[in-house]
Amino acid sequence: LVFCADVYSQYKIHTERCNVLFQPTICDYILYIFRGMREYDPNLSEAFNIPAAWFAVQLGIAYFVGNYPTKDTEGYGIQYIIRSGSKCLWVASKCIYSAIATVQFYLIGYVVVAFWALLFGRFEFSLSEDIGMYISNINAEVITDSIFVIRVLVLPLLTSIAVSIFQTVLMLVVRPIYSYLAIIVIVSASA
Repeated sequence: LVFCADVYSQYKIHTERCNVLFQPTICDYILYIFRGMREYDPNLSEAFNIPAAWFAVQLGIAYFVGNYPTKDTEGYGIQYIIRSGSKCLWVASKCIYSAIATVQFYLIGYVVVAFWALLFGRFEFSLSEDIGMYISNINAEVITDSIFVIRVLVLPLLTSIAVSIFQTVLMLVVRPIYSYLAIIVIVSASA
């Protein structure tokens, strides 16, 4: 909700400056959250800025997903390993859990964004040309619906699933704090 409110306030400022009414759509909100950043060139004078919304989503997933396997190994999870007879099966179940939990996290996020757009924008699945250029520096004219679905809906989800499975496996090998630190480094480097 915080990120949706941030997008809405930026659109409102842009509306006041241009004297044109801009109402963000579902896609505008999602694009803002997953917009990433331009390729960093150390020769330019621009600072390296990690997009806060995207970073917070990835760290939220890391915490949400990573908490369960850790608690499970400390408690009754050892009994499941012994009774299942296969540690590989137990690890596979934790990886499947990580993937399902990540999908749930994204679905909840998409529902919240859609609800926000219904209340404070347009409940449409399209990109606004002016808004895309102002907020995300993206030309909405060149982005088709299929490109949007793949690059903004599917790829972030698949990337988050891969990172969460990696974190789950890493958490079983090293201490949980080190796996969280590894995820922070990976997410920061991939911004």
